[in-house]
Amino acid sequence: MADVAATPRYSGFWRRLGGSIIDGIIVAVIGGILSAILGAIGLKGYPSYAVSFFIIGIIYYVWGWGTGQTVGCMALKMRLVDKNTGAVPGYSKAAIRYIVFYILGLTGILALIGDLWMLWDANKQTWQDKVAGTLVVEA
Repeated sequence: MADVAATPRYSGFWRRLGGSIIDGIIVAVIGGILSAILGAIGLKGYPSYAVSFFIIGIIYYVWGWGTGQTVGCMALKMRLVDKNTGAVPGYSKAAIRYIVFYILGLTGILALIGDLWMLWDANKQTWQDKVAGTLVVEA
């Protein structure tokens, strides 16, 4: 895998956006189902909705990013790698990436700036990539 770290082919903005949309739809559908189940057993309102999406999001993204590919990445032929080794980043880096992704997402504008950062970054890294030490490359 050392050749990936030496000469990576970074995934571009539109491909990453498409992957994010696919992943977002998956998390929204599963989170909506979990939220409906929680509502049916008496846990209603925004807190159950937020907890549902956080739980599904952390499971989905930490699993996907930790193994190198979410469903959106697979569909659009991308993978997440450790910036230094070119190997699969693992669950700890994926968890760090998700926490930053989630916190930025709560702010709205910082999420937008952090995601658009890849447009002028030499390694096409978003802020969550920079903090976690990951790259998104073509598979």
